This record gives sequence, structure tokens and C-alpha cells, in this order.
Amino acid sequence: MNTQVLTILNAEEMLTKMVSVIEGISKEFPHIKEEYDQALLVLRRELGDEKIKPFLDAINRRCEADLLFCGSLGYQANLNNFRDPIARTFMDVDFEEYLRVEVLQRMPQRQEAEAEIDAFYHSLSNEQKGVYDAISSYLVSLELDLTKLAHYAGFMFANDMLKYTEPGYVPNCVLTLRYQSFMSDWFGTNFKMWREEKKEAEGLSA
Repeated sequence: MNTQVLTILNAEEMLTKMVSVIEGISKEFPHIKEEYDQALLVLRRELGDEKIKPFLDAINRRCEADLLFCGSLGYQANLNNFRDPIARTFMDVDFEEYLRVEVLQRMPQRQEAEAEIDAFYHSLSNEQKGVYDAISSYLVSLELDLTKLAHYAGFMFANDMLKYTEPGYVPNCVLTLRYQSFMSDWFGTNFKMWREEKKEAEGLSA
């Protein structure tokens, strides 16, 4: 059995890895993150670490909630397709529907983090709220990209893992290629080639 399949990361480690992936494959995200980092420096200088640290923790907890929720949906989508291959798949509906965005936004841990982020924003002066615009753009971009990437990662993980847990499981190659094509279009990169290059790099570093 390929033990790499069973590598377990905690939510914080997974989030760091996912953000790194987005930075590497998205053409727009690095610039958005650079402006976000600059805005944080300004606010940190004016407000101090005591106020910034809880805010960053809330951002991380919101992102972790997105990551775990959407990742599990991707895994379930793969399993559901195997068990009912003629049913309509997640690729046949809008991404907000297959990511169950409305349900995600009502998850308690996400609502709690979102409330803390909102409270931080409303505590700022008008001038500081102008600086916050770059942070807001980062959070919107990260939410859009992270939820999709987490769902995709969960789906691809299931391709490797379900053969050990679901009798008779065989990955749906057609659906996998269709999903890779969708992700390639979204991020503007060849997802199939990127994934193969990533696997090769991990093999060399092992």
C-alpha cells in the first residue's frame, strides 16, 4: 500500500499547503496576496500585534472550515459517483451548488470566525477601512480558489484511497479528466500536467 496516501496533515498544515499551491498556479493570486501582506503591515503598525493576531487567527479558522467542508464534499462526490454512476454529477451543476456554499456559510465554526472578522473591520477608522480593502479582496479571492481546490483535492484523494475502503472501486477516468479540465480553465493552467509534475517532485524529494 502506498503510505503517502495515508499522510495526515492537521487543518493548519493543509491550509498552508493549499495557499502555497494557489500561489503557484494562479496568475492573479500572488499580486492579491502581496497587497494583502502590505495592508497587514500597515494595520499591524497602527494597531499592534495584540489586535492583529486574533484577526489572523479568525481568518485561518474560516479558511480551515472551508477547506475541511469542501474537501469532504469532494471525497463524497467521488464515492457517490461510483455507487450511482448514472446519476447527475457535481460537474453538471453550478459550483455554488456542488460546494453547498449556503450550508458552508451556516457552519458554526465558520460563522464564529466570520463574526470576529466583521467585528475587526467595524472597529477600524474610515482611513483604516480603506487599507482593509486589499485584505477584503484577498479573502474573496482565497475563498473562491480554496473551496474549489479543496473539493478537487478531496475528489483526487478519493481516487487513490477508495480502492482500499470501497469494494470493487475503480476511479472514473472520464469524470476525473473532465474535472481537471474545469480546474485548468478556472486557474488558467494545465492541471493534469501540474499534478504530474508535483508528484514527480515529491518523489524526488522523498
